[in-house]
Amino acid sequence: MRIAWTRELPSPPLGLSLAREPGSALVFDAERTFTRLDDLGQVALRRPSPATVSAAAFADEGKVAAAIGRRGQAWLLNAEFDVIWQRSLSPRPVAVALDHLGLVVAVADEAGGLQVFDAQGQEVWWAATPRPLLRLAYVPESGALVGSADLGLLCAFDRRGQVLWREGLMANVGALAVSGAGERIVLACFSEGLRGCSLEKPRPEKLPKSPACRHAAVSYPGDLILCAGADASATLCDPTGAPLDELALPLAPSALALAALGERAVVTCDRAVIGIDAERRLPQAGPAR
Repeated sequence: MRIAWTRELPSPPLGLSLAREPGSALVFDAERTFTRLDDLGQVALRRPSPATVSAAAFADEGKVAAAIGRRGQAWLLNAEFDVIWQRSLSPRPVAVALDHLGLVVAVADEAGGLQVFDAQGQEVWWAATPRPLLRLAYVPESGALVGSADLGLLCAFDRRGQVLWREGLMANVGALAVSGAGERIVLACFSEGLRGCSLEKPRPEKLPKSPACRHAAVSYPGDLILCAGADASATLCDPTGAPLDELALPLAPSALALAALGERAVVTCDRAVIGIDAERRLPQAGPAR
């Protein structure tokens, strides 16, 4: 891996989401601003957010984004960051996910509620969970919604809000990532490293070769995992968690995202957004004989 570009922002980024089809990144920062960067790190758009944002997600095609605010707001926004709809929610929302087409928005709240809204802002279904889900992710090919609490709970729901499964998890979770078909669900569990499961085999198992990490992202096929911990580096791993490549960064990353095929990545460090060429390099062949 190597650093391909670096973009300094006026204020520290609070979060990052990647539109995997165009490769553009959505960043929201401490100045209540949305920034969209293209795949070369150029600023394509910078606009004020409706309020202070605590989490946001880009649809894969990059035409729709969803966000939640610290005062209980939930928004669906278009590619220009204009508000399509806004909902005021109580209890306060703590996590948001957007399906890959931008058609449904899932919002989890601090009391254990889980609501899903359609593209017009109408509630599609509601569910209650034993613990608040602080991480949410849609599985693109099935439409299943996977969520995890910070400790003790990992669960999945189908398109209608029915529970597919529910698992206990005695590990702190810093990040949740899923592959395109849900055959790889990855949890970043701090000092315990990565744990993995799938929609079909939901019991999380430790990936024994994985490094300690609090951030994780997965390629669409599930063959690559990008993770980072508390040190100033990012590690590219195979499906077993074994490191394939490591990249030194200026500071410990606060967020990361991986392109669909794992060829590119984006991380945030302090006030900077950094683009990474994550394509694996094959050994050079020796001279022909």
